[in-house]
Amino acid sequence: MKLSRTVTAGAALSLVVGVLLVGFFLAGWSDVRAQQRAVLAAPARDAELRGAALAHALRAELARVITRESERPYFHYQNLFHDPRVGDIRAVAPSPLAALPAEPIVLGYFQIDAAGRTTTPTVNDDEPSLSEQSALAGNQRFRADVATHLAGVLAAPQTPVVVAAADPVPVPSDDRGATTRTRPPVVASVDPRPAPSAQVPAEPSPTIVASNDPPQQIQQQIQIDPSSYVQNNMPTEIYREQNSPQSRSRVAPQQRSVKATRGKGSSSSNEDELQQQQQSIGERPDPAPPPPLPEAPAHPPSSPVAVLPSEQRRQEEETAQEAAAPAVVDTTVTEPTKPRKRGRRKPPPVEPVAEVPAAPITITISPLELSTHSFRGEPTLVALRHVETPDGTLAQGFVIDRTALARWVDGRATDLDAALRPGDEAGATAIAPGWHLEVAPAPLAMTTATTAASELVREFTWRFAGLAALAMLAAAFVVWLVARAEQLARERSSFAAAAAHELRTPLAGLQLYGDMLADDLGDPNKLRDYARRMSEEAARLGRVVSNVLGFSQLERGNLAIDVREASLGDALQELATRAEPALDRAGAMLALDIPPNITARFDRDALARIVGNLVDNAEKYSRGAEDRTIELAVRAADNGAAEISVSDHGPGITAAARTRLFRPFSRGVTSDGPAGLGLGLALSRSLARAMGGDLEHRPTATGTTFVLRLPAKV
Repeated sequence: MKLSRTVTAGAALSLVVGVLLVGFFLAGWSDVRAQQRAVLAAPARDAELRGAALAHALRAELARVITRESERPYFHYQNLFHDPRVGDIRAVAPSPLAALPAEPIVLGYFQIDAAGRTTTPTVNDDEPSLSEQSALAGNQRFRADVATHLAGVLAAPQTPVVVAAADPVPVPSDDRGATTRTRPPVVASVDPRPAPSAQVPAEPSPTIVASNDPPQQIQQQIQIDPSSYVQNNMPTEIYREQNSPQSRSRVAPQQRSVKATRGKGSSSSNEDELQQQQQSIGERPDPAPPPPLPEAPAHPPSSPVAVLPSEQRRQEEETAQEAAAPAVVDTTVTEPTKPRKRGRRKPPPVEPVAEVPAAPITITISPLELSTHSFRGEPTLVALRHVETPDGTLAQGFVIDRTALARWVDGRATDLDAALRPGDEAGATAIAPGWHLEVAPAPLAMTTATTAASELVREFTWRFAGLAALAMLAAAFVVWLVARAEQLARERSSFAAAAAHELRTPLAGLQLYGDMLADDLGDPNKLRDYARRMSEEAARLGRVVSNVLGFSQLERGNLAIDVREASLGDALQELATRAEPALDRAGAMLALDIPPNITARFDRDALARIVGNLVDNAEKYSRGAEDRTIELAVRAADNGAAEISVSDHGPGITAAARTRLFRPFSRGVTSDGPAGLGLGLALSRSLARAMGGDLEHRPTATGTTFVLRLPAKV
């Protein structure tokens, strides 16, 4: 069985469109999935980049704290300290760390001495008034926790040291009498550099000595004079000595003698200032407990000698009184002793002995290193360094506040989910030994990314659906064109066959009657009848040719219509008169219902062609009916238009055939019905609409009725 061109074209187009759509879907879906992965991975990638920047900033913050604390002198970890810059003057000052920690992320500072005793700069058990009072309970708890959790782990191992002979150092007793106190053992210095002079520089700079460790493991060695070392070993005793009543009463005349001597130019201004600082610490107006110390600065003060506010006021008042009174010279200092009389011998003069400066003491300080230890039941970062002194090794450092560090991270993480975790995990960003930074995208960012990924799928689905619909519509349109072309080809083939049949029938009649007339055949009395039949066949042939020409003009769009207002009754009467002889011979009868004096606008040739086609169809399709009456009626419509109806009593038109009545090459009967071209009704409706009217089929109980509606007159 030969397939039609429509089926072949439809199958081919379906295959091509299907392959193209499948290829487009696969390529587009792969691209969408790649975009989805990129969108879903964007928050994590952004979190990773920002986490790396946050980790870098956190490491820089820790490095800044470590660098700053590495520069801090070792004696700042005491509650009181003596600054070596003031030389041999017996004076101590509060440590800068005696107040709250200067660094926000530092929980507290500690020192573990060679005996394993834990101390903190904020607590002074010997002089409670020197403790930081605003957070005393917390500071004491911190010291106890360090002693409990860290002292046994962080205490430096003690090794024997080679010491030099101990020199006696005169230290005043509590009753201010001369007492001899043994200087602590001093390590023999192995530094090949020459010993510094007795004068201590204003700002000693530590000597950095490279060790055999890696470059980052650099320790420093500093050298201080023995007096400063001794005072830093007994700061509380020095503080009590300076603030005792005996010290204040004894320092007062010395101060006055120094002032008198200064007036004579016997000492330099720098020495006077140092003596004033030394004496001011020792003078107090009353023996009451000392007032709270002023808040220590974050950095080491330029002059570490402590001068209490009350002492400053006393000094100012005394200075004003002395300025008003004449200067008094202390002869015990400025004048030599007079020789006794009555035969006593004058003592021999004492030759001055040059002072030999003591050898400086070398202190070795290891670098601060971060490590993780259990503190208060949870892992905590601890910075630790070891200070090697003649009395043993000190462990100094500070504890990082885990809560403050977490707040630091949260304050800079903004919309990230960042957390500082203990442990070293593979692939995690290391912050410090035993700590890493976990960074994850915020839930809102992940929700936004998921929504964007879903939107990509939705957009692609709609785009693919639209393209598929468009492709299928285009394919359907092509198939429709092919089907229409095939249908037109079949209709034209049918038209050619029908036209040949329609033309052959009248031509055969014309040839028959013409031969009879030419050969004197037939009944001589019927010559007129033969001539009339020839005329009817010629008219029938003319209608066929006229319909074909009219349809051709209709397709080309050059169908010419000349509409004029005229009497409709007269035109129909003329058409009926011409059609009655043929109808009579066919056995049909034409019944007229035409009212007089009815006019309308129409084209006479178009009206004759329309009415002729309708009457001819009524005669052909009602040949098997008992009543072969064809009714031609005219009536006026409500809107002033004229309606011409042509009715018969034939079998009628089926409902399926009504939809294609006015299509070219379409007929309302099967192939075994009356012969015809299928152009009459199509051409008649086109002519009716060209005149401004219309032609329609009106269903009836029996037979068929067509109504031609003409426009009303102007």
